[in-house]
Amino acid sequence: SLDKEKQAPVMVKVDKHLEAGGKIALFPEGAVNKTPQEGLHSFRLGSFNIVLEKKLPLYWLVMVGNHETWAHNAAVGGLPCDIVITLGKFEIDYSKDDAKSVSERLHTVMSKQIERVNKNRKH
Repeated sequence: SLDKEKQAPVMVKVDKHLEAGGKIALFPEGAVNKTPQEGLHSFRLGSFNIVLEKKLPLYWLVMVGNHETWAHNAAVGGLPCDIVITLGKFEIDYSKDDAKSVSERLHTVMSKQIERVNKNRKH
């Protein structure tokens, strides 16, 4: 979990950035997934609280194959492989959804996309 006291100055910067028309990218797993072949980690809710509070549009990105070009325990990467990148827009009902429901639904959408990509990939 995050230290809210340490996170407060960061959130001030995020708020100012968004108010000035800026965009943000959030990584709800909270860290690089070192075992993507085992599926997505659970998502942290803080990212979704920001999205809901600010009524931000939410787009997701799934990348499959990265672990083949640069394994988490390799000092150097760059092995040949195909990386498949998929983008999508995630619909939110800002009047009804909460961070937990958005997190769970998005996790399902992204997990299903990973499964579809893996089913069609050449290994």
